[in-house]
Amino acid sequence: MAYALFVSPDDIVKRTGISGNVDRDQMVQFIKTAQDIHIQALLGTALYDKLKNDVLANTLAGNYATLMNEYVQDVLVHYTMVELMPFLAYKLSNGGVFKKQSENSEGIDKSELEYLIQKERDTAEHYGRRLVSYLTFYGSLTPEYYANQNGEMYPTDGQSFHGWYL
Repeated sequence: MAYALFVSPDDIVKRTGISGNVDRDQMVQFIKTAQDIHIQALLGTALYDKLKNDVLANTLAGNYATLMNEYVQDVLVHYTMVELMPFLAYKLSNGGVFKKQSENSEGIDKSELEYLIQKERDTAEHYGRRLVSYLTFYGSLTPEYYANQNGEMYPTDGQSFHGWYL
């Protein structure tokens, strides 16, 4: 089954601080996860499905292309990093789970990783607020934003994360 990704692994490399030598195939699952969790929550199911179908059919145009290119992709790139970063140093294989480390580098501790993830989350939430503002102000351009039915996800306000509680 084909799946419509709203950004490519190359987009992630070009628009973030991730190294160009990261395996692109490793990124795909995290793009899909970020898209399913964060983007669908911001758009609601009806608009999300409309964009997915347009991408699959290669018919994304007009207001929907503007929405995708100028708003959705910015959010998705940074939420992909939020989902990807905790797993970059690990490899799962038949022999178990392994931690990768370069000969000429030093690993970071958990607090440093959490800081970097939070920076990406802050950026994603900023772009998410821009997306929601655009959709709210120009709702007539994308009627699916208000067309969710029972059983579907309704759009959120872009404030999905409210910090850590210990």
